[in-house]
Amino acid sequence: MKDKLLLIDDEITVLENFEELLVTKGYQVDTANSAAEGINKIQKGNYDLVISDVSMPNGDGDEVLNYIRTSEHLINLPFIYLTARWENDYQQKGIENGADDYLTKPITIYNLEKAIRVTLLKRKRVELQIEQKIRQAILSERKIKYHELRTPLFGILSALEFLKSNWEDLQPAQALTILTKAYIVSLGMNKSLTNLQRWTDLSILRIEEKSKIDVKKVISTKINPSERITDNSSSEISFMFSIKYFDFIIDELLTNARKFNSNQVNIEVFLTDTCIKIVNGQDYIEEYGLYVPTPFGQINREKYEQQGLGLGLYLAKFYAEQQDFDLIAVSTESTFEVSLSSR
Repeated sequence: MKDKLLLIDDEITVLENFEELLVTKGYQVDTANSAAEGINKIQKGNYDLVISDVSMPNGDGDEVLNYIRTSEHLINLPFIYLTARWENDYQQKGIENGADDYLTKPITIYNLEKAIRVTLLKRKRVELQIEQKIRQAILSERKIKYHELRTPLFGILSALEFLKSNWEDLQPAQALTILTKAYIVSLGMNKSLTNLQRWTDLSILRIEEKSKIDVKKVISTKINPSERITDNSSSEISFMFSIKYFDFIIDELLTNARKFNSNQVNIEVFLTDTCIKIVNGQDYIEEYGLYVPTPFGQINREKYEQQGLGLGLYLAKFYAEQQDFDLIAVSTESTFEVSLSSR
């Protein structure tokens, strides 16, 4: 299929000459002799590349480029300036505004056609890379879902098969140990499936009624003896929050802290009048700073085996924002910190 070009120039002779020569090179060519006519044709046509003069009466090439770069469906349309304006300032401005190339007249058909080929090839490579990234992301997401559900199910089935085949030879304590492990795995799988259902229901999520929550009381029932609370609050801490969502968020943050804690660092919970911060040790996130959770986002999956779908922290952030709270995660060289704070 021929590449479709639009040439915009107020000099009719220039348009006719380049149109004739580019057609002989195998291109489909349209022309416009003003910026307004060019924009009108861009709105109606489906072009692979636009080549425009800069200075024209009734509008200029900058207006055409600005229209393209501010139109969502056209933003990646290749654009080349072809003009007698050779000054460096104009060239720099053109590239900064989003032009793919800046050519000056007079120009041979060889050099013009070469610039067209290079620009089209560059854009096609970018589009191919984008398509590959999207395909990779989709496949990765499917793979994560399949793997993270299949792995625990396989473990449960293996445990049950082992019990079935060796029941007569096992001591009661041995059988109980195997059943306990299978039960723990099944709980994790149930949590993953529940989170998957929660994620699919986000678009129809109803506003949950808020109630007064005694933060210190709830936290004290959820932490382990080895985990420390640092209380910097002035008195009782009360949040207006959905009980269901608050329980989910605190459980998720503490579970993640225990699951990923490293460097022999004790998990700490810091309390102020408006904020809960949970801190655990970390050596698995290699990029430090603000961490933004995403659906099915798993950290360094290639390096670390992780159970779960990577939805918990994303759901916690979503629920927090629905309740007019902020949930912010930050990684440092040695710690991972998640804060839940009122706005």
